[in-house]
Amino acid sequence: MSEPERKLIKGVTLNLGGEDYVVPPLNLEQCLVDYPEIIDRLAQPLPAKEQWPLQITLIRAALSRNYPDITEVKLKQILDLGN
Repeated sequence: MSEPERKLIKGVTLNLGGEDYVVPPLNLEQCLVDYPEIIDRLAQPLPAKEQWPLQITLIRAALSRNYPDITEVKLKQILDLGN
């Protein structure tokens, strides 16, 4: 028996590591409850070395809406400066 096709939340389709991913926006709970400090911090000018960990956290959170098993480790392997 095959697994039923999962409906993805609409978002931006990006090719990450040679595979297409649909990256939806963060939901309100993520914005207002889970990550407001990170979002506020990224609104300020920061050196790239401080931005990357924060951005990866938010990108993983957004991707997790469609790909619940994605990890930060995997994300660091498939993200590149072209994304």
